[in-house]
Amino acid sequence: MNRTHQTEIQKAAEGDKQSVKALRTAVKDHSFFPAYISFICETDPAFLRAHFCSVMEGWFQMVVQPEADHLTRVLTADVAAKEALLKRKHPEELVTWTTGGIKYLPEPSVHTVLLIPQVVYRPWNVEADLAGYKIFYYPVSNQSLYPADPYTPDQFLVLKYKALGDEQRMKMVKMLAEKEHTLQEMTDRLEMGKTTVHHHLKVLKSARLVQQNGPTYRLHGTVLQMLPDELENYLQLGL
Repeated sequence: MNRTHQTEIQKAAEGDKQSVKALRTAVKDHSFFPAYISFICETDPAFLRAHFCSVMEGWFQMVVQPEADHLTRVLTADVAAKEALLKRKHPEELVTWTTGGIKYLPEPSVHTVLLIPQVVYRPWNVEADLAGYKIFYYPVSNQSLYPADPYTPDQFLVLKYKALGDEQRMKMVKMLAEKEHTLQEMTDRLEMGKTTVHHHLKVLKSARLVQQNGPTYRLHGTVLQMLPDELENYLQLGL
């Protein structure tokens, strides 16, 4: 869901059953979102508030508080590294670099883009849309987690080179560099099983080298263009 669903979200929060149904339909392919939406919208607000407060307080006391000093150092170091990077890169390029490949273009309704480092969901990004804001909760880099070890590469860099370290996936990258292809077209051309091709595409997508555009797949050109710069940045760390 995104900002196009804000009206339904507001109405669902107010108890409108049709809006709840519309939101469930929008995320019908997700494993737990439909049930989650029903729970959020149909549970007594007072109980829900108390439940959330209890969960968050328990999470803080059990997970965050014992590691507070370490987490503060990691997050502070990562913010400082990204602020230094911003001096050398355009803001849109910084979003792509920080998130490992997400290409974000300015939107008329967005006046602020927030990059917030997180440790819990590494190596995934979490995106949020609020009125006037676009928020990326991005995974802190390996360099921020292990500052004493200059040989630890960034996790996104490793994912990309692992994805490229296979002959069949390299063939797919070349095919997609020529034009977009459907899964069936790639299966026919590579003379491989559809399940195998789908697995390779999943690896390439996880590394953000490939994007799905409806029934077709296409190359994420920006990410490939960044690779030499990312490798050079890693090699220069600590020098």
